[in-house]
Amino acid sequence: ADTLRRGFTGLADQMGRMLLQTAEAAAMKKELEVAGAVQQMLMPTEDTLVHGQLEVAGSFRPASDCGGDWWTVRPLDDGRLLVVIGDVTGHGIPSAIVTGVAKGACDVALAATTDLRARGLLELMNRAIFGGGRHRMLMTCQVGMFDPDLRRLEVANGGHPFAFHVRNGQVSRIIASGSPLGASIPGLFPPIAVGLQPRDLVVW
Repeated sequence: ADTLRRGFTGLADQMGRMLLQTAEAAAMKKELEVAGAVQQMLMPTEDTLVHGQLEVAGSFRPASDCGGDWWTVRPLDDGRLLVVIGDVTGHGIPSAIVTGVAKGACDVALAATTDLRARGLLELMNRAIFGGGRHRMLMTCQVGMFDPDLRRLEVANGGHPFAFHVRNGQVSRIIASGSPLGASIPGLFPPIAVGLQPRDLVVW
């Protein structure tokens, strides 16, 4: 009888632990779903943006419920077009939070600076992520600024994979090097310029 009672007690304890783990997992999944929904709100729509002779299209398909991917496209007051794409290390809620920090820094920079440059934007975002990430979270990020009057693309890169430039079926890489955001102060983001022609394609 004692053996049977101990067996039932052990089984009840085991079931209790399983129920608790299931409840915790469900709560975590709900939190990830909420964070994922917020992350989706940070992204542009998948409609094609037409800005003069430029067309910009993008798509976002996360590999998990919530992560550190982010991109944006913004027409600037001086006629240029800004494209930013980035990826925070890791997955989950901490990465999504750093993504929000990056977007906030970008928004502030755009609101406060009239003659913003690609390198300057990465420097401002780097300071925000360096302070918020406490050296534990990094973000690769690339900024492109299209000038339709000069038909020129200015690119500054913070450790992100190189973009591709396609012209007449020929593909070349836009090799702009730099350190990931949050790695150090100051960061190094030397810009490069690429001349554009009608029907050129740039791919991140």
